[in-house]
Amino acid sequence: MKPQQINLMNKLFDIKIKNPNKLITLTKEDRAILDNNDQEGVLESKESFQEIGIRWY
Repeated sequence: MKPQQINLMNKLFDIKIKNPNKLITLTKEDRAILDNNDQEGVLESKESFQEIGIRWY
């Protein structure tokens, strides 16, 4: 993972720990950090995020 991706994951983890029921919507900048050329990986990430209350859109 790139340093930016690790920082984003830490930020999202901190938000969820403080308020587990909060629905998080990724910003355009967040999505750009996570987006890459691996479309299968992106789809899997979207599904995983949705399972824990993080929306991609």
